[in-house]
Amino acid sequence: MYKLEFPLYVVISYIALAIIGILGNFTIILITITNKCLHSRCYILIALMACFNFVYCIYAAQLRVMILINESVMSSSTCFLISIYGIFAMNMQSLLALFIGIDRVYVIVYPGKYAKLSINYYYLMVTLCALISLLVTFCKFVFYSDEVVTNCLLSTALHGIPFKIWQFMNFFITVAVIFVYSLAHINFQTLKKSTVHMKTAKSVDRIMKSMLIVIAFYVCTWTLGLCGMFLSQFLQADDIHAFIIQKLSGWLVLSNSSLNVFIYFWRTPDYRKAILKLFGISKSVVDSRIHVSYMPNNPVAIF
Repeated sequence: MYKLEFPLYVVISYIALAIIGILGNFTIILITITNKCLHSRCYILIALMACFNFVYCIYAAQLRVMILINESVMSSSTCFLISIYGIFAMNMQSLLALFIGIDRVYVIVYPGKYAKLSINYYYLMVTLCALISLLVTFCKFVFYSDEVVTNCLLSTALHGIPFKIWQFMNFFITVAVIFVYSLAHINFQTLKKSTVHMKTAKSVDRIMKSMLIVIAFYVCTWTLGLCGMFLSQFLQADDIHAFIIQKLSGWLVLSNSSLNVFIYFWRTPDYRKAILKLFGISKSVVDSRIHVSYMPNNPVAIF
C-alpha cells in the first residue's frame, strides 16, 4: 500500500486555498468575457489558462473533501479515473504557460509578422497542447498499476512510470518557460529603446509588467513544487521529511494555479479596472489597448 497521510488542518487549509483559486480564476474568466479591453490575444490566452486552473482547483478541493469524509482509500487505477480531468487540466495549464511565453516573444521580436498571424494558428497550437496533454494523461493505461493508495492524489493516481513521465514533461516545460520568458524580457529591453516600434513597446509593457511577476511566482511555486515531488521519491513514504516535502509541494503547486488573479490585479491596469468594475467599485472600464495594426479577417484584437 502506498501510504500518504495528512493532518486535518492541512486538508482544510488546502481546501480553503483551492476555493480562493476557484473564485479567482472564475473572476479572470468572467471579466475577460465581459470587457472588450480584455479581448486581445494574450488576455484571451490567459483566460483560457484560467479555465484550466479553475478546473484544477475544483479537482484539488474534491480530493481533499474525499479525505475528510474517509472516501480516499482506493486502488491507483480507480484514483486515476477520478483524477483524469484534473490531470488533464494541470497539463494544459503547463503547456499554455509555455505558449503564452512564446506568443509574447513573437510579438516583441516580430511585431509586423505577429499582426498578420491568422486566428487558425492559435486554434492549431491549442489543439496541439490538448493532444500532448491527453497523451501524457492517458499513458496510465499503458503502464497499468492497481496498487492500493491511502489517499487519492495526483501523485498516487499516476503512481509509478506514468508519474515519472508526467514529471519529465513538466520539468521540460518548466525549463522552456523560464527560458522563453527570459528571452522575452531581454528582447523587450531592446524594443523599448527602439523608436520604430514605440506603440508596440507601450502595448507590450503593460502585459510584461504582470507576466514578469507571474514567471517569478511560477518559479517559486510550480518549479519548487515539482522539485519537491521529485525529491520525495527518494525518501521512505513514512519518513517525516518526505511528508513535509510532499505537503509543501502540494501547497506550492496549488498556489501557482490559485493566486495569479492577485498578481494581475496588482500589476495590470486593465485587469484592475475590470475587477473593480465587476465588484461595483469603478463605474466603467476604459479601453486602453494600443493596436499594432488592423486585421479585418481576424476576430481577435491585437494587444
